Amino acid sequence: MKKHLEIQDKITQEQKIAEIAKLVSGLAHHINNPMASIQDNLGALSQYTGIIIEGAESLSKIKEMLRANDPDNDKVREILHWMGRSEIKSVHKDIQSLLAETQEGIDHINTILQRLLIVDQIVRYASFEFVDLNKLLKAVDMSARSNLPSKVSLTSVLCSYPLMIYGKTEQLRIAIENVINNALDAIEGRGEIKILTTLDSGWASLDICDSGEGIPQGALSCVFEPFFSTKDSINRIGLELTISRYIVQAHGGYMKISSTEGSGTCVSIVLPLHDEK
Repeated sequence: MKKHLEIQDKITQEQKIAEIAKLVSGLAHHINNPMASIQDNLGALSQYTGIIIEGAESLSKIKEMLRANDPDNDKVREILHWMGRSEIKSVHKDIQSLLAETQEGIDHINTILQRLLIVDQIVRYASFEFVDLNKLLKAVDMSARSNLPSKVSLTSVLCSYPLMIYGKTEQLRIAIENVINNALDAIEGRGEIKILTTLDSGWASLDICDSGEGIPQGALSCVFEPFFSTKDSINRIGLELTISRYIVQAHGGYMKISSTEGSGTCVSIVLPLHDEK
């Protein structure tokens, strides 16, 4: 009976992940379509600014010609007065700035969309296999170091025993990378991230700790909620820890978090061990 309940719970968790993947995929595609139109419009606006600056340069030439040929003519004086007051050059500068800021925002959104679609693909098509958590962490560690800021150090201390998990490798990788990325995001300036694995009575424990600013105690109960974030960052959509927790729960494990404001945060991923036999 207990075994049956465990299997049923695992199926339920898998269904939850599938539902999240479907939601993520739908959101990504619905956002992606209007984003393409916005991108096209920005391209057209960029071309128009070129036309505007050409017009401004032509007006400057006309202004000089008029001033040289007949500066005392009332009509000429009127045109010269208008040209002197024209804000076309300053408008052009503002347009360039606005276009650059808009393009930056679109690039960030596109990056987020790509991440969501990658998660969708991994969740839908990954298959179960035996995974050594330590080996997986070595691969994640190598990838993380390639994008590590110069002022942030990363230390991994892995236990000497193989930590065999029966699960979906790519899902587990995403779950771990999400936590590491959150740890990186929590560090401003110089800091460190420590990764530790331990073996405890049939369970594998993975701790990812950072030296960031920590999380207010009142916010700790909300960190796994969808779209919750303690930082106002355009690169963070507040789904990372939510997705990680669902993945870990689908593998029969759980996550916990401890934090002291001003002293950093430690996120633990705990997974059941499995014998390959």
